[in-house]
Amino acid sequence: MIYYLFGKDDFRKRLRIEELKNSYLKNNYQIFKFEEENFSDLERDLKSNSLFTSRKVYLIFDSSSIIEFLKTNRLFSFFENDSNVLILKFQNQDKNLKRLTNLKIIFEEFEPLKNLELEKWLKNYSQSLKIEISSGQLKELISLFGNNLELITNELLKLSLYKPLSKITNDDFQKVITSYRELNYFKWLEAIFKRDLAGAINFEFEENEAARNLAGLLNALEKLVILKSSKDKEFLKEDNPYWLNNLKSMAYNLKKEEIENWLDFLINETLLVYKRRITSQEALERFIYLKL
Repeated sequence: MIYYLFGKDDFRKRLRIEELKNSYLKNNYQIFKFEEENFSDLERDLKSNSLFTSRKVYLIFDSSSIIEFLKTNRLFSFFENDSNVLILKFQNQDKNLKRLTNLKIIFEEFEPLKNLELEKWLKNYSQSLKIEISSGQLKELISLFGNNLELITNELLKLSLYKPLSKITNDDFQKVITSYRELNYFKWLEAIFKRDLAGAINFEFEENEAARNLAGLLNALEKLVILKSSKDKEFLKEDNPYWLNNLKSMAYNLKKEEIENWLDFLINETLLVYKRRITSQEALERFIYLKL
């Protein structure tokens, strides 16, 4: 038996591997993982296993040479029955593999989930943790973390530990989610870029939060100037691409000249904050009322 797991969603691939391992462990299989430098040990183990007929699962991840090694050393035949199981994990599918062996190979593709598929998967995952979370709360998690399942499932796990076997209220959500303040910040930022005056003034921040948001708005505007111009975007290579796409989407209707005007205004306001003539909160309020 051979499993071939491929695709860019490493998190779901890892979950699937753990699921397979647990399933085979329950049936008294032994689990072994091999790297490229010890493929000769793999060959010896397979050949000795044919004599003693123990049941084994072999794990090999992201090896560019494993397929050729199995073919050259005629090892595919050792996986013809259920006593040996091979689990391969790759980024891409090897389309030549089917021609190299007549064995049944189970191909499973794991590409990043989007939109309704992502929400459905997260809903099922939260149910597996025995918590009830609303569609709105899931959407807020997605707006915070994109389709990064590792981060989102970590937040869901924290919710399940905080309120086991329960329905998650909005109060629970705000207390537990690490970046809930950041979520408010993103909503506020979106209101600004959409020129939603009522939405922008609806958020009240403490002075330390206002200072962070002022710095964050300056940073976002600087990135937008680069995104909307022909400037070298090498400066953005370290930024989260999901965040940059969100930023572009939020500011879609803003022209580059307008963004530069906002940026100049806020730089002057920030200088006044440094000179202690105004507070960060006042700088933000002046920007919102004068520029939106």
